[in-house]
Amino acid sequence: MSTAVNLNNLLGTAEIAELAGVNRSTVNQWAIRHRDFPRPVFHCADRKLYDRHEVLDWLEGTGRIR
Repeated sequence: MSTAVNLNNLLGTAEIAELAGVNRSTVNQWAIRHRDFPRPVFHCADRKLYDRHEVLDWLEGTGRIR
């Protein structure tokens, strides 16, 4: 059984970087260094997509955005 994914709720590293006011490299480092950083819901080649709500919760919970 597959799970439906709403494409409007997905963010790439560029979108996450824009939300947090950092560059994509910083987002990639967060994903590597922080075990609690959200896991990608989609991964193909070098493209990772994350759930918008999980990312926003993480950014707010870690004080990276308000």
